Amino acid sequence: MVVASVVWGFSGYYFKLLDQASFLEVLSHRIFWSFIIFSLVLIFRQKITRLFTLIVTDIKTAIITLLGCLMISINWVLFIFAVQNGMATEASLGYFIFPLVAAFVGYAFLNERFTLVQWLSISITLIAVGILTIDTGALPWIPLCIALSFCVYGIVKRNLKVDPIVSVTTDVMIVTPLAISFLCYLHLGISNEASTNPPGLFGIDPFYSVLFIVSGLITAGPLILLSYATKRIPYTEVGLISYINPSLQFLVATIVIKEAVSLGMIITFLLIWSALLLYSFEQIRLEKSSRKSVITSSTELTE
Repeated sequence: MVVASVVWGFSGYYFKLLDQASFLEVLSHRIFWSFIIFSLVLIFRQKITRLFTLIVTDIKTAIITLLGCLMISINWVLFIFAVQNGMATEASLGYFIFPLVAAFVGYAFLNERFTLVQWLSISITLIAVGILTIDTGALPWIPLCIALSFCVYGIVKRNLKVDPIVSVTTDVMIVTPLAISFLCYLHLGISNEASTNPPGLFGIDPFYSVLFIVSGLITAGPLILLSYATKRIPYTEVGLISYINPSLQFLVATIVIKEAVSLGMIITFLLIWSALLLYSFEQIRLEKSSRKSVITSSTELTE
């Protein structure tokens, strides 16, 4: 889990190295090579035949799978676009506010209820978004859309009774034909000279070619590690460890990529970090309380 979060945390710098390529070319290679790696893993695990089950099982499952595919695609598009256009700090903010956005969506649509401390965390987040909106003069649509797309992806996937690697491979498989089509457009001379897209760099620049291939590994590898980690460690720990990712993204954006950070952005991040601390400690308190209640109930039943 820690390894997955660290890899994702440094992925902003990785995709920044590919800024001479269009973000659509980077995205297409990320999809294509991820699909190759996921497929190899499924072949090794002898589960490749399950790849089409999510689409052909029934209409409801197919719709859920397609929606999940759309959400993860939007998430990847926005992240790569943000990194390549000097907005890596905003991308990291999206992953910071994701747990709080997920909590709010759970309250609004899944009948989940908040404690006073959790309401305070949500309120602080709303204030932070308001400050950033005033500071930039526009709604911070990139972090909000990154958080919402990842949130919806998690919701539509939570009730799918299927191997998580099979599930995410199916998501990538659906958009792989689009990725291949775009790469053909770049490399086979289909694009004309008036096109605003730079020519395809794969096979022409060795450095970029290797980075394109490895982009699949840094995408698939952490997802595979995460799928195993979530089954072996408490979910609260998963949530806390996952904050390593946006924290590293923020540090990479400000220290390595050297993006300018305004006073409003600094205040926003301080408020978000405060909200996350409040929310996380409240979640830990609730889990401990729940465990204590279960133990007490079990003890009473055995007496």
